[in-house]
Amino acid sequence: MGLSELKAERLKRKALIFGWFGCFLLCAFSFLPSQAQTFAEWFSQGKTQIKYLTQQIAALNALRVSGEQGYALLNNEWSTIGNLKDGEFGLHQGYYASLSTVSPAVKAYADVPALQAQEEVMLSQFAIALKQPALGAGELVYIGRVREELMAGYGDDLSGLQQVLSSGTLVMSDDERIKRVKVLVADMADRYAFACSFSAEVRLLSVQRVHELNEVENLKSFYGNDN
Repeated sequence: MGLSELKAERLKRKALIFGWFGCFLLCAFSFLPSQAQTFAEWFSQGKTQIKYLTQQIAALNALRVSGEQGYALLNNEWSTIGNLKDGEFGLHQGYYASLSTVSPAVKAYADVPALQAQEEVMLSQFAIALKQPALGAGELVYIGRVREELMAGYGDDLSGLQQVLSSGTLVMSDDERIKRVKVLVADMADRYAFACSFSAEVRLLSVQRVHELNEVENLKSFYGNDN
């Protein structure tokens, strides 16, 4: 190959290299604006996300502070309510405790030992009535039934009275206790009066019958002696 041809070949190769390099630069420069725009957009979006996250963090902090303040307020209110409740409970407890205590004024309306003595008198009255002569078997059964019912009622009234007069058993005011005591005492007084009256009537009936039998026997004796 001659010198001229060698130079021509070198020039051709240089032209080819410069052509490839020019194409590369063209492509590179044509690509750079697009890449620069993408990075800008990404950076802008990143800044937006950071701003959004910062706002969220600030909102969460504000919510946390508000929650803590609300919890502290509720805690104070709960403490206040608890104190009021405990105080009110103490007042109610004291009130009910006072209602369970029997005052001396209430006890003065009933003499329990005297009422118990009346119960013994009633039993003795019925015992005397049942021993009366000239009484039939049916009459004795009737007297026994009256005694059982009357004494059972008297015993119930006496138990109820002792309960009303005992502290720690019933929750009642003094007025309520006094009214109940009066009713029970009056009821027992009626039972006692009936027992005494009933026993007296039985004894009177027995005496009358004995007297009548004696008269009959006397008449029989008188007329018998005449015969």
